[in-house]
Amino acid sequence: MYTGYLISESFKNPEFLNKLNVKNVKVEYFKNAKGTGTSLKVWHLFKVGVSEKNIEKISKMISKKIKVSWYVHFYNKKKLYLILTDKIFVMPMEENFKSKEYQDAFKYSVTKGKIEKKYMFTKAKEII
Repeated sequence: MYTGYLISESFKNPEFLNKLNVKNVKVEYFKNAKGTGTSLKVWHLFKVGVSEKNIEKISKMISKKIKVSWYVHFYNKKKLYLILTDKIFVMPMEENFKSKEYQDAFKYSVTKGKIEKKYMFTKAKEII
């Protein structure tokens, strides 16, 4: 089973989230949106579960629906999926991300993926 965190505001049309195995939804309010990478003051953070059987299919669907400069991640004890617009990276789950797969994902994310470096995680404890 994979756990993922999806911000509904990161999708062109977030209605598909209602069809996922939603564990909970957390509403985050930012008095000052400065520093969040967006002008949004409210985010709806969905924690979802995805089976091993469905992870590839769900990842592909999300990569088609997510807005540029946002990402989603799913993880379990062994693997981490990093999903950007039209791009999916699969890498080993590490305490400190150092693998070649992570380095490739990081490089792509901050260049072509248009993710600000400060929003990219470097340690497992930052995403769990």
